[in-house]
Amino acid sequence: MTKIVAFFGILLFVALISAGCHAQSNAESMYENDQTGDATYYGHTDGGNCAITPRPSWASSLTYLVALNQNQYVSNYFSGGCGVCLEGRYLGTGAGADPPEETFTALVVDRCPECAVGDIDIAASGDGRWDIEWRAIDCPVGSQNINYLFEGSNTFYMKLGVRNHRVAVDSMEVRTQNGGSYVKATRTTDNFFECFNCDYPMDFPMPVRITSVTGEVIDDVVERLVADGQVNGEGRQFSGFGGSPPSTPSPGPSPSPSPSPSPSPSPSPSPSPSPSPSPSPSPPPASSCSVLVLSLAISIAGLIFSILVQ
Repeated sequence: MTKIVAFFGILLFVALISAGCHAQSNAESMYENDQTGDATYYGHTDGGNCAITPRPSWASSLTYLVALNQNQYVSNYFSGGCGVCLEGRYLGTGAGADPPEETFTALVVDRCPECAVGDIDIAASGDGRWDIEWRAIDCPVGSQNINYLFEGSNTFYMKLGVRNHRVAVDSMEVRTQNGGSYVKATRTTDNFFECFNCDYPMDFPMPVRITSVTGEVIDDVVERLVADGQVNGEGRQFSGFGGSPPSTPSPGPSPSPSPSPSPSPSPSPSPSPSPSPSPSPSPPPASSCSVLVLSLAISIAGLIFSILVQ
């Protein structure tokens, strides 16, 4: 009986580690892979579950504000899809009166609980359900820096959101008292971080450590506390994902290497390498988390064998 309990306990541990790795890949996949789904409309909104208020100035340069489907909104980080920018294209099929723009950009400000993976719900008036393809891209923040939004906070309670980020935020650590240690904060479903294990009262300026979905780490400082409102940091920003937008349609009938993609989606026998559906058929290199799972699996396989033969 002891051997059986030990066996299943080890399997559960490996499963939990693997789930953590899946969370990372789920968030990154929006940048690494083309997503397909439906575009629908739910009307104009000044708010949204992501609490991105006020809107960043660059948001007006994007085509739409959108709600992201529940699965990718959560991205296993409760609200990891918030603040993601995306670039997409209308595939020319669907039903209704108002197809989306042929190509478009958008900022995720809300979630769509009833939407399937790959779907977006556009915060504008419109009609129909339309086939689209999209991929997450760097937000066009330009030279602007990350800033921070407090909600309902005081010196003994922190609810702090990261805003105006170039790529999606994975995690936040905070050092609430001078000379203290960094403590990992807990993400909320409405795009904030709370810290229940931090030392209080908070000292300001307060150091924070932010990690993006790419693994890039930024050390910044929140300059002051406000109960509800936005404050600046010390002028930090993520460098960006560096990925590419959605793959363009297959090339037009002309074999000449036009500098811009042809709008015609008809196939071409041209041997030009540019329209290749994937620049690299092999899977991306294993992440550190994947390597960890593999190492654990090998080690635990040996441990299970030793348990069973005793």
